[in-house]
Amino acid sequence: MQKFEYATFVADSAGLLSTKLDHKDFHARLNAYGADGWELVNILSWTNSGDTREVTAIFKRPLV
Repeated sequence: MQKFEYATFVADSAGLLSTKLDHKDFHARLNAYGADGWELVNILSWTNSGDTREVTAIFKRPLV
């Protein structure tokens, strides 16, 4: 039976009053995880009054 390990990272908006995530940094982090063999399996977002405040990316990769 295949076994996996999991990892997460959280990206949040810059500053308490900001509602924008740094998309360049977010994509760079996704690509870095992918280069290390991690597969993105889900993204969860937390919003407040319709504004995205935090995004959590969940990854998995096979245990070797």
